[in-house]
Amino acid sequence: MTHTRTDGKLQTVSPGPWEIDRPYQEDGLYIQAQDTSLVCKVYDDGEEYHQANARLIATAPALYEALKEAMFYVSFCNTTAFNQEKQEATYQRCKAALALVEGKE
Repeated sequence: MTHTRTDGKLQTVSPGPWEIDRPYQEDGLYIQAQDTSLVCKVYDDGEEYHQANARLIATAPALYEALKEAMFYVSFCNTTAFNQEKQEATYQRCKAALALVEGKE
């Protein structure tokens, strides 16, 4: 699904922020987008790792934006103090992760 962001650009994921909600008498945590659409349900039997998984999923929009920003800055880093090999490796990891998020594996 494509959404138009406030800056006029198209976005192919549900708009963030995403929030965690536990409906009354449910055995799961619901991740909901800003427009209240359901992103996913995470099974939860009270174990901490289920709640940690829900938190990770709920932060996906923020992580996506941070990754795009990091990739931009790494690609334009021209200081001699920055290791060029490390810069390229970081850029390639960011690029691969963004491709996964955007479905462009």
